[in-house]
Amino acid sequence: MKAPRFWWQSAPTFLSRALSPVAWTYQKLSILDRSSQKTIDPGVPVICIGNLVLGGAGKTPVTAFLASHLKKSHILSRGYGRKSTQTKRVDSRHHVSQDVGDEPLLLSQFAPVWVGKNRPELAKLACKAEARILLLDDGFQNKTLKKTLNLLVVDGIRGFGNQKTFPAGPLREPLLPGLKRADALILMGEDHHALQEKFKNKVPFFRAHFEPVKKDLEQLKEKPTFAFAGIAAPEKFFSMLKNLGIDLIETASFGDHHPYSTQELQELHRQAHSKNAVLITTEKDWWRLSPEWRTKVRPIRGQAVFQEPEKFIDFVKQKCCIK
Repeated sequence: MKAPRFWWQSAPTFLSRALSPVAWTYQKLSILDRSSQKTIDPGVPVICIGNLVLGGAGKTPVTAFLASHLKKSHILSRGYGRKSTQTKRVDSRHHVSQDVGDEPLLLSQFAPVWVGKNRPELAKLACKAEARILLLDDGFQNKTLKKTLNLLVVDGIRGFGNQKTFPAGPLREPLLPGLKRADALILMGEDHHALQEKFKNKVPFFRAHFEPVKKDLEQLKEKPTFAFAGIAAPEKFFSMLKNLGIDLIETASFGDHHPYSTQELQELHRQAHSKNAVLITTEKDWWRLSPEWRTKVRPIRGQAVFQEPEKFIDFVKQKCCIK
């Protein structure tokens, strides 16, 4: 589904106010659920990469960055969007997104990934496979694992929206209690809401942005392109391409984690072909395609680039007592 526009308006709208009683009930139920969860210590550092808003904030590239810099780290994920309920280790050679989810497939290129609903069980399996650090991809609101470090990722363009909880707004929980549990904030992209000024003295603050792989962009030089995306904010992907000088002649937006049907892909391919354009998408969307369709669509890969990468990694290692 696509997030409603009123979530991202600075002032609460009539609809937001009307949904406030439902949001209050949702929060009470969430608190009850968390209070019933038993916390397990896996015996190794657990680094949680989470956010306070529903939808994308940049957790996946930050998780990939950490996996690339921390030896013997394993990633734990729910595998959102998959049809299988089995607990398993991700193998991109044999699994598709219906088996394990799109983000786990992407992240498996950087470190071993385990998917399943029971995080303590995933931690146990990862530790048996000689994991020395566990990266919890999303799970800021889950307390089943004892966390050594809570990293909160924030989209600098969207910020915290109208600062209301779901469904009155995009927040998974009230803003201030969530911020108090964070050990550090990671601002992804441009700071459109003066978040650094507001929070830099309250919690360690790091800046990063998403940067596409240059080779992927160079292959598109002077070529008309047709881009499609099923992520939390497709317009960010399209704007990035335009700002980087890509000749973007057509776009198509879908809901976050959208499962593309063969008919939809055939229509996208037909439209691109009729315009003599290259069909491109995000790396996360690309992993949701079948192996056959991956040969017909080009992914735009990317990575999180930190302003002070060494300072950030030193902070993580010091907090987790990692050498």
